[in-house]
Amino acid sequence: MLLRTADRNMELAESSVRHTPHLYENIGFDCQQATEKYAKAALLAHQLPAPFIHVLVKLLLPLVESSIIELSEADKAAAAFLQNFAVEWRYEIEEDPDYTSADLVAMAQRFRSLLRPLAMAGLV
Repeated sequence: MLLRTADRNMELAESSVRHTPHLYENIGFDCQQATEKYAKAALLAHQLPAPFIHVLVKLLLPLVESSIIELSEADKAAAAFLQNFAVEWRYEIEEDPDYTSADLVAMAQRFRSLLRPLAMAGLV
């Protein structure tokens, strides 16, 4: 279930970046949601707790501490950036941001490529 909804969030973000790239808040929210769900699915697949939180860095930490994944500094920064869209930046952003919607999707795609296979392995 988590993978299906994560994939749907990614599909929405990828479609939006092609058709309505000015909708930063919506695209960012879908990217954050997808990453959160991929992380929780990977945690559950490895019998680790998947707490009901939106803090991506905290969700990824048990996977790092268990040596299941390695995160670069860029990955950690991307997780911290995306998690802002869970609440703080979910609503209208006042100024034009320093990033593009494509940047947000690229961050989420990186997490999908890292986490989705881990979650899939738990389904087998």
